[in-house]
Amino acid sequence: MVIHDTSYIDNMSHEELAANYRQLLEERNALLEKQEVREQMIEDQLEIINALSYGYLSSFLINWDTDKMRLFRLKNERIRYVADLILSYETFCDAAQNYAANAVHPEDREMFLRETAPQHIRNVLLQKHTHTVIFRRVIRGRMDYTRFTFTLVEHKSSQREIVMSIRDVNDLIKKEREQQVLLKNALDEAERANRSKTTFLSNMSHDIRTPMNAIVGFTALATTHINDPVRVKDYLSKIASSSNHLLGLINDVLDMSRIESGKFKSEEEENNLNCIIDEIRAIMQSQSSSKQLAFNVNCSINNPNVYCDKLRLNRVLLNILSNAVKFTYPGGSIDFTLTETGVNPDNSGTYEFRIKDTGIGMQPQFIEHIFEPFEREEAHTTSQIQGTGLGMAITKTLVDMMGGSITVNSEPDKGSEFIVTVKFTIVDAPSSLSDTNDSAPNSDNISGKRILLVEDNELNREIASEILKEAGFIIDSAENGKIAVDKLVEMGENYYCVILMDVQMPVMNGYEATRAIRSLDNPALSSVPIIAMTANAFIEDKQSAIKSGMNAHVAKPIDTEILLNTIQTLIGS
Repeated sequence: MVIHDTSYIDNMSHEELAANYRQLLEERNALLEKQEVREQMIEDQLEIINALSYGYLSSFLINWDTDKMRLFRLKNERIRYVADLILSYETFCDAAQNYAANAVHPEDREMFLRETAPQHIRNVLLQKHTHTVIFRRVIRGRMDYTRFTFTLVEHKSSQREIVMSIRDVNDLIKKEREQQVLLKNALDEAERANRSKTTFLSNMSHDIRTPMNAIVGFTALATTHINDPVRVKDYLSKIASSSNHLLGLINDVLDMSRIESGKFKSEEEENNLNCIIDEIRAIMQSQSSSKQLAFNVNCSINNPNVYCDKLRLNRVLLNILSNAVKFTYPGGSIDFTLTETGVNPDNSGTYEFRIKDTGIGMQPQFIEHIFEPFEREEAHTTSQIQGTGLGMAITKTLVDMMGGSITVNSEPDKGSEFIVTVKFTIVDAPSSLSDTNDSAPNSDNISGKRILLVEDNELNREIASEILKEAGFIIDSAENGKIAVDKLVEMGENYYCVILMDVQMPVMNGYEATRAIRSLDNPALSSVPIIAMTANAFIEDKQSAIKSGMNAHVAKPIDTEILLNTIQTLIGS
């Protein structure tokens, strides 16, 4: 304050002068305080802006009204040349033009200039306060993905500024692209799987209906010609063949489902490879003969006793051999060879199974996909041959589970050769393995013996009863586990030679009934042999049956020979 006329001061009292002086001091202090607050607010805002731009290479402040700019933050001097490209011009508009000409990839320039036009930036910021531009930057021959971020800052004084921050986003773009590739691959895989399963369902619809049509049709014909034994026998033979094929289809689908869900398990036990080969020879000899094929087997091994999963090994070899029979014309040949190629330091032997046929062979493009699920070669020569396209996929999975390998060589019209190589641990001291098959059931040891058949399904009871009666057994039946336990206790010891126990039953299931029997006080009753005869046919089902106290497991549909051999083994022991 400047005072020009001081005459009025002469007339003031001392108290009035003091009061005026205090008032002036108060006004001065108030002004200083406002100035400090304003400066502190500006400093706080700058600190906030600085914190928000910490992760950026550089940050600039652009005046909303004048478009003039200044450097606010530079991460390090190494990137000074980037800031200089921008600061070489006074306004951001000119700087953006210069930056586009000297640093932006040619293909991105038009987009960059459009998105960084000052008026466009202002229009965007008025709506959402943040505007982002990502482009390819090329400086000194190196290309990087760069992001410009524009943020609106409004001061209480109604002044507006724009914070422009620059950041290298190579890692972000790389991750996004990797994610896009993963998503695309997942989508492609899902679409491929969907196409494969659509094809599979179409094939299954055909392949299931084909044997079902035979079963239904020949059943009707057998009924019509019931008094013609020759024709009925022929019809029944065809019904049996179609039923076996249908069962094979169902098993393939179930096995593939379990493989995909991770529930397919392997179980290694002591086995003799010579016995396994002999059993396979017996099975395939009849199939080959019926098609007029020469089936040659050559087994040359020094260590036949090994630990292996016999069921899975049989499945692998029978899948390949069955295909060889299917795809070989009458008069052709199939050679099945097993050789031991060496003994390893870990006491395992390397075994090579070769299956070679003179069949129709395969096209090279199909061989590449032969082990993929649902794949079938589409050719006029195979159109009449039934199958799901799952057999080779299952075979490959089983070989992988055994730690082995499988390869195939094939030429159209010249045949195919499958080579399975696996390592099995050699048995040091074989227990009771022999190179000969088990003997057939002794009918003298069966006749007149009584069996308790526990089955809730009436048709299944009828089928099992008829099979067992024809073998010479006397049959009692029970509809559930509770009735079975009560009957066993009521009839007393040595009345039933064996119990055939279904698993899934009302009131008391087979596992519960078995545990109840095993807990009986009478040793003669609690030790009666129990065989699980169930449609629960997987390895873990067999393990559950044994764990509950059962002595053996026979899967449905009933194989008469297997069932009678199992009974004979138990009652003859």
